[in-house]
Amino acid sequence: MNGCIIADTHIAVDFWRLTTDSPYYVHFLSHMHSDHTRGLSSAWRRPLYCSEVTSRLLKAKFHVKESLIHTLPIGQAIVIPLAHDNEETMTVTLIDANHCPGAVMFLFEGYFGKILYTGDFKYSPSIFSEGGLQNCQNIDVLYLDNTFNSEGCVWPAEHEAAEMIEGVISSSISDTNFLIALHNLGKEELLVRIALKFQRWIVVSPARYETLKLLEMPNVFTTDPEASNISVINQSEVTWKNLIKWNSGGVKTIVIVPSALYKLSKVKTAYNHPNVVLVPYSSHSSYTELVTFVSNLCPKKIVPIVKEGGSSSDVSNFDCFLSKREQLHYKIPECVKTYQRAGSFPRKELRKVNLQIKARTAKRKVPSGVVYEDLAEVLSKDCARTTDIAIEGNVSPPETERNVNLISVTPEQPRKYKGMGLVTAPRDECSPRDSQEGDYVSTLSAEQNGHLVKNDVSACNQQEIVFCQNYDSKPLNGTSLHQCRKRKLQYKTPNMKIISIPVKHQISFYQVFENIMAKMRAEHAEK
Repeated sequence: MNGCIIADTHIAVDFWRLTTDSPYYVHFLSHMHSDHTRGLSSAWRRPLYCSEVTSRLLKAKFHVKESLIHTLPIGQAIVIPLAHDNEETMTVTLIDANHCPGAVMFLFEGYFGKILYTGDFKYSPSIFSEGGLQNCQNIDVLYLDNTFNSEGCVWPAEHEAAEMIEGVISSSISDTNFLIALHNLGKEELLVRIALKFQRWIVVSPARYETLKLLEMPNVFTTDPEASNISVINQSEVTWKNLIKWNSGGVKTIVIVPSALYKLSKVKTAYNHPNVVLVPYSSHSSYTELVTFVSNLCPKKIVPIVKEGGSSSDVSNFDCFLSKREQLHYKIPECVKTYQRAGSFPRKELRKVNLQIKARTAKRKVPSGVVYEDLAEVLSKDCARTTDIAIEGNVSPPETERNVNLISVTPEQPRKYKGMGLVTAPRDECSPRDSQEGDYVSTLSAEQNGHLVKNDVSACNQQEIVFCQNYDSKPLNGTSLHQCRKRKLQYKTPNMKIISIPVKHQISFYQVFENIMAKMRAEHAEK
């Protein structure tokens, strides 16, 4: 991920990995490419600063709360508080990065001196005349986009690369389909140029079309695949399999990849296909452009943004352009430390969120249908059976369960009941895929005088339900074992029925419930 926390500050640029111990950073988003937004989602709960275009894309893609997004103008210094009552502040200026729509560089000024964070940027000579760096001198630290910091990364200027692409299309535009492979965002100006040059629509996906509408691009795009032979695809779609498919319909298909990133790859990919044309049209600065940029800026120190760029992470080649002025030494003011600590997430809230997430993942769907224990063999002979097993010896249940008529033992608690001489019945021959571990339910009645009888009800995907019939007051109550334990209900009557619910029968609860009541009333009337 291309993002970092500015050393010895509380400034975080393109950095969204937070923990429970993270202090309250001031967050900035340079642009909306995926390698700079990892960690951002609708669950984000801290303020962030970005450009106006990026804020529109951010709300549309991640649905971040609008109240958390602070839009900053380009080219204007904005004061941001770093402590209570503005005891300590900093200024930030956004500079167009010429990388993709909404992409900006950040110029930070404060107790730490002057820090320029380029993010991903494409050098343009106008950046020092009218782009925002015309009066930018004495840069203490330069965080540099070192993507192409290698002497081999040299290619034509942007307009020359665009002319190369136009030449490829014009050579066979009448009888060839052209697919332009791009990322989800960026190089829209190239597409507009091609559309105007050849007076043709550019076919895009519905998702890209919505993005283009947000960017208020010219009306040269369509989602109708029959409207033009020039289309846009994602770079991830360029595979050998797709290339064979695209060229198997009788019409030749050429894929144009306007990118210089292949210069860094030595692995043979689909880009080596004869129908793939690679053009070094880059949205990053080439090596010569980086040298020109750094030599004009003359910072005191350079920090590479791309940490895992191999040899490109070594920025010692720019040492000859560094300023000889003395480095600024500073410490984070105490008022800033206090302010950042006060704004951090409370541990209790984070723990509460984590517990809520765990609770949601622990829930299961509740099966439907009802089966009487005495009807289990009739209704589910293939996958459920009820077996009475007597316990060896005169054994009482654990002390905590002595006065409870219902004992529930889950498969995760076998050791607790092994000492009681409890012997489980053999498992039913059910497919492991179709069967869950059933609950083991034991009843203890007054007549049994401490002898525990186990009813092993192992039905496919079953949930145990207890029905109690009290013949004195004639109520009929139904509740789950979980609710029995939760409410600590105690059933002191021996007239207890245990009913299991296999999902496979899908019996209507209310139909069976009515039959149960009718049957019990008839038995009561006979007595």
